[in-house]
Amino acid sequence: MPEPEVTVVGLGIMGSCTLWQLAARGVRAVGYDRFQPPHALGASHGQSRILRRLQFEGDHYVPLADRAYALWRRLEAEAGRPLLTRTGLLIVGPPDSQLIRGARESAERCGLDHELLDTNTLRERYPQHRVGDGEIALLDPEAGFVSPEAAIAAALERARAQGADIRTGQAVREAQGRAVVAAGTWLGSLVPELASQITIERHFFAWLPVRDPARFASDRFPMWIRESAGATGRAIEDSHAHSQRILAFGFPSTDGRRVKVGFPITGLSVESPEVDPRPRPEELAMLTQTSVDAILDGVLAEPSDFTACLYDNSPDGDFIIGSPPGRPDLTVLGGFSGHGFKHAPAVGEIAAALVTGEEPPVDVTPWSPLRLLG
Repeated sequence: MPEPEVTVVGLGIMGSCTLWQLAARGVRAVGYDRFQPPHALGASHGQSRILRRLQFEGDHYVPLADRAYALWRRLEAEAGRPLLTRTGLLIVGPPDSQLIRGARESAERCGLDHELLDTNTLRERYPQHRVGDGEIALLDPEAGFVSPEAAIAAALERARAQGADIRTGQAVREAQGRAVVAAGTWLGSLVPELASQITIERHFFAWLPVRDPARFASDRFPMWIRESAGATGRAIEDSHAHSQRILAFGFPSTDGRRVKVGFPITGLSVESPEVDPRPRPEELAMLTQTSVDAILDGVLAEPSDFTACLYDNSPDGDFIIGSPPGRPDLTVLGGFSGHGFKHAPAVGEIAAALVTGEEPPVDVTPWSPLRLLG
């Protein structure tokens, strides 16, 4: 077999979408993963990931989200099966919170479809949420969720069908030639100049029983993100400017018995890039002592299932997309800081463009590694 034009290291959601985009261009590409994707040993697992149009992290994510939505639909069409389940997304918090203010201002500036719910309307329409006086919500009607396992499988299936070579169970020690490194928490070992810019944070998801499953079906209970002191009962300091004070999120029931809940700020830094899936005492305490009951009515903080994942965080919470100084043949994808999955098809398209010398479909300047290494 001839040598590949491009090597992709890491076949989580970012790497698999990159390989798909390269293969679609007719580029001779090979993808490596140390495990057997899709797997539960990185960040791209857990049965569901939020896709939202409202971007409280900043306006520069809106074009990326727009492009990603179109590509999610393209991947569905090419795979011949649905991937996106549309439920809407409820964003809840105080009016002056970064979550509400950022999403509302961005939606208004960028002309994004949304609905503002005052306290009374929020309580009446969504009684499953315990809403404090003065808390309001934004409804993102186009939001939905995707199974990361199904998405990775579909992207790799399409990449292979279009000529890509996929080699699993093989760890790459050094990226050589024209390459895209999308190795998640292993990024620092492959791109040493960025090692000091990546921290690893452990996160978890728990599936919790509900008393009345019909109340938590997707037609009555959209996905949600909440910024509320009641979600934790304590202050959580977070170094990521774009994810400050976002304390809890969740999904409607997909099995008629349980809902999935997570906490995007855990403060649980780890050194190893390898995931230990077992729940830690402090994680279980986050469900009980921090009181899920304070924000949701009818959800029991008694996990019937649990999974952990690791996020590779950048210092400012923004992505890292581009070439480090002096390495023009290397395209780095990392620092996705827990809010990258929804953008993955567009990030894969950008990576394919960068590594082949094309003009990226959106401006990638805000995510350049040079901002961190200059």
